[in-house]
Amino acid sequence: MLRWLAEKIPAHLPKAFVIGLACWGVAAILMGAAFACVKLGWHAAYMMVFAAIFICILGFMGSVAWFLVERTSGRVTKWRG
Repeated sequence: MLRWLAEKIPAHLPKAFVIGLACWGVAAILMGAAFACVKLGWHAAYMMVFAAIFICILGFMGSVAWFLVERTSGRVTKWRG
């Protein structure tokens, strides 16, 4: 499944852009899980999901910085090779 998804991503996109979008997408999915944990009263599970969301957001912010540095330096790492 992941290989199929990776093949669908155009090769010309910057790697930082693709990784940032992946982090954002995973965080968005985890937000739904966090909402469900709160509604069900599972506070320990909520804290674990919230920590994962925090890590995804940090990854997204790092990808934005990576993307901006590559754009300003003129050296862009392509998604595939």
